[in-house]
Amino acid sequence: MSTSDADRDLDELFALARTGSAAMPSSELLARVMAGAEQALQDVAEAGRPIVTAAPGAVVPRRLWTQVAQALGGWGGIGGLAAASFAGLWLGLAGVGGDFGLYPGNAFTTDDLAPDVYALLAVEE
Repeated sequence: MSTSDADRDLDELFALARTGSAAMPSSELLARVMAGAEQALQDVAEAGRPIVTAAPGAVVPRRLWTQVAQALGGWGGIGGLAAASFAGLWLGLAGVGGDFGLYPGNAFTTDDLAPDVYALLAVEE
């Protein structure tokens, strides 16, 4: 195919696009598609399964947990959030101690700024 043939073919296609006339499929093709669809619906109906159809653009309701999982980023996000939560809980309950060991000779002292909870609850008789 020479370049002039290709240019002619492109010019014909562009002219067809400019006219706005869309190429319609043949009636034989449409009949075969419809026959195939009817056969598929009949097969589903014979199998005893309900035929479920939704309108185009219809919003399918999802469960709350599915929406939450999607908002957190799927199972990877849920796993990361669970790991960080357990690590924070463990550090909060275990504490980090008084000496962080930043440099030798470093000794932190802790002052009890909050009184003992049991002292607050003690009832004097």
